[in-house]
Amino acid sequence: MSILIFTIYLSIIFITFILMEGVAWFLHKYFMHGLGWFLHEDYHRSSESRFEKNDIFGLFFAILSFLLILTGFLSGFDIRLAI
Repeated sequence: MSILIFTIYLSIIFITFILMEGVAWFLHKYFMHGLGWFLHEDYHRSSESRFEKNDIFGLFFAILSFLLILTGFLSGFDIRLAI
């Protein structure tokens, strides 16, 4: 692998990381502390419970990720093209 391709891959990884951190910050500040406060509120309160309503966010994004990956797989997308 040439140094140019390596630099491009590394740049893509870094840019993706920065953008995803921005998305996470935005969702937390404006959605979880806004419309989603009724689910997120118990995260900020002390609780003895093993699960919180806030866990629904993780479950939602996990299912969404799985469905998007499955959709790509079933439509014939070759994951090697993404690398």
